[in-house]
Amino acid sequence: MSPLPAANGRAGGAAPNPHSGAAGGEAAPEVMPEEAVPDKAPVNILLVDDQPAKLLSYESILAGLGERLVRAASGLEALQILLKVEVAVVLIDVCMPEIDGFELTSMIREHPRLSKTSIILVSGVMVEDDARLKGYDSGAVDYVSVPIIPEILRAKVAVFAELFRKNHALENLNRELEQRVEARTAQIEKLLVRAEDARREAEAANRLKDEFLATISHELRTPLHAISGWIEILKVPGVDAATRAKAVETIERNARLQGRLVGEILDVSRIITGRLRLELAPLDLNTVVEAAIDTLRPTAAAKDVALHAALGTAPVTLTGDAQRLQQVVWNLVSNGVKFAQQGGNVWVALGGDETAVELTVLDDGPGIAPEFLPYIFERFRQGDSSSTRPHQGLGLGLAIVRHLVEMHGGRVDAANRSDRPGARFVVRLPRADVEWPAALQPATTQDAREKPESALSGVRVLVVDDEADGREAVAALLEKWGAAAHVASSASEAYALVPRALPHVLIADIEMPGEDGYTLVRRLRALPAAEGGALPAVALTAYAGPDDRARALAAGFQAHLAKPVEPLALLDAVRALAAPAGER
Repeated sequence: MSPLPAANGRAGGAAPNPHSGAAGGEAAPEVMPEEAVPDKAPVNILLVDDQPAKLLSYESILAGLGERLVRAASGLEALQILLKVEVAVVLIDVCMPEIDGFELTSMIREHPRLSKTSIILVSGVMVEDDARLKGYDSGAVDYVSVPIIPEILRAKVAVFAELFRKNHALENLNRELEQRVEARTAQIEKLLVRAEDARREAEAANRLKDEFLATISHELRTPLHAISGWIEILKVPGVDAATRAKAVETIERNARLQGRLVGEILDVSRIITGRLRLELAPLDLNTVVEAAIDTLRPTAAAKDVALHAALGTAPVTLTGDAQRLQQVVWNLVSNGVKFAQQGGNVWVALGGDETAVELTVLDDGPGIAPEFLPYIFERFRQGDSSSTRPHQGLGLGLAIVRHLVEMHGGRVDAANRSDRPGARFVVRLPRADVEWPAALQPATTQDAREKPESALSGVRVLVVDDEADGREAVAALLEKWGAAAHVASSASEAYALVPRALPHVLIADIEMPGEDGYTLVRRLRALPAAEGGALPAVALTAYAGPDDRARALAAGFQAHLAKPVEPLALLDAVRALAAPAGER
């Protein structure tokens, strides 16, 4: 904005103009600048007349209003002031040389910036209707006649000055409201965008869950179909030994597959609810990797996929959950085997530096679709979830890998190989200096496993489970290993049987109608030792999480095994707890 004239009409507060002044002969205050009119602040009143005496009389009459009075001795000077300063009211003498009052009024009205300025014409000739209409047509809002009556002039100027102030305040309020509306509109638009994004994300999540549920149904039914089919074959009389062996192998393989599928679902549930816990201890990652690879060799061999492990001889020590880290390795290597072509390869290598251990898994499959790569570790995501997808599975394994690795303070990355087709997964885990207490060295059960048929000879075991098939299967395994198995279908039946059977080991389910396994063990612990109060107990349950294990141990169980149980794990647990049986 250009420098504003002072009350004397000159810009920047220059020397006083002989045509400018204030009432009472005092120096006029500075002119109020444009866009700076508070609700009660003085406004600018422009007095235009070519006769100084009349200007002085106007100032004298209007002095009591408290407004800023600005002089102009001609129409041209008035225009110059109006272009620099916002004026509320202009008092114009009609009879002036060069530019008279009518012409000046018309010129003011033609300027859009001056449309808010009220113009009052002063003339002794404006008494006829034609003269009045000419003034109004030129843009004046009112007029006063000479001789001027001071009270009338003051009243009219005061009304239009206050009107200017009100209009100015209203414009400011409108401007503020517009800004608020714009801000609120922008905020609403952002919220609408977020809501739309959230809606699309929710729809995508629901679609993924629907696809996932359909996949679960398919994946769980597939091994059940194989199991059911081979069971029907085994029912046929005269089945030859080769067919029987194949049936048993197929049933066992699909039962293990079913167990892994259920395990993945439970793991994801624990991850979502925050109930997944780690059991940290010193470990050798070489041993963990070897164990995972060994369990996958039959699967890889069936597909004619070669597994290559580049592991060192020195222990790769860190603190972690051996079972969960083995699950990480198993999931990554299994993923490589699944996507490798027949006759392909999967490579596993351990490396790193002083601060971290690095596990790398490579395959020579087709690689990862670029559009799927950013989502490869997300739950419920699969590169191909259609009914024609070439690879089966729930699409949870890599999501579980990421979560388990992050729980260990590490990270996992996926990429396509740069040298050839295939995928590359790298797990980086923080390394720690680990001391190996002797108590943490695993006890061997090799002798028992070499001759399992007599491993539990002379051991009495009480099995309690409300589910008959599971109860009888466990009892049959125990008897196969030489144990004397007693069974009970409820906690109350088991409690009554303990003093009579005097078992060396109790195997109990947790969830049973009427009374659960936790309550059974607590009741037994209240008995004298000779009546079963010190009876070692194994929790054999579908509640398989670390929290479930901790709760079982806190209730009085000595061991916790998850269903479906590995037979040798059951053998080891019973044998370890029954070790003092000879002293009974």
